[in-house]
Amino acid sequence: MESSVDTDLMSASGTLTLRSLVSGQMGAKWYVAQGRALQPPRLSSMSPASERNPMQKVRRIVTGHDEKGDSVFLSIGEAPQFHETFVPGVDFFEQWNTSATPAPISAREEREPNARVPLRLPPDAGGSIVRVLDVHPGHVKLLPPRADGRHPGMHRTETIDYGIMIEGELWLILDHAEERLLPGDVVIQRGTDHAWENRSDRVARIAFVLIDGRFVGDLAERFHAPG
Repeated sequence: MESSVDTDLMSASGTLTLRSLVSGQMGAKWYVAQGRALQPPRLSSMSPASERNPMQKVRRIVTGHDEKGDSVFLSIGEAPQFHETFVPGVDFFEQWNTSATPAPISAREEREPNARVPLRLPPDAGGSIVRVLDVHPGHVKLLPPRADGRHPGMHRTETIDYGIMIEGELWLILDHAEERLLPGDVVIQRGTDHAWENRSDRVARIAFVLIDGRFVGDLAERFHAPG
């Protein structure tokens, strides 16, 4: 059985030739070698998550196929992160994403999926994302106020989101209602306007799978109307 503890997701053949890629919009920098992805340091405009976050590190286990078609482990370890801090007080741990449905499945990946910068909440058209969020207590106080007076964390994505509460507690806030989430709770978020709040005194962890979607019927008319 083949096993690896790095991010060797692609074919390891060929001489390693480093290329430096820089995103002009976010200033995020990562390195790619011919035939394999090398894990860079985590980029953050806040202190590194590992220094201020007491939560256990998230391991990503990626499987694939060898030249005989047998199942193998391609990667076991922390997923490389290429983004800068996206929401103050919230640590984003991107795990994987796809850009098409059906998602193409090859023996090994041609790229590191997390090298998708700048970080964006929804997946690409027809795609999906899995990520883990660590939400720190009082993070809402770090968000700028909205001109309309609504909750500063309110947002909407045209996706179906599966949220699995792992540790701690969060409040899910909708337009006219809210619900406390505890470990084991599963949220099915169907394109609704919503916000998250950690009102406790410890970090809360929740995992999300986002699937690209489209509003239909009355919702399409309402949310896709010009202006």
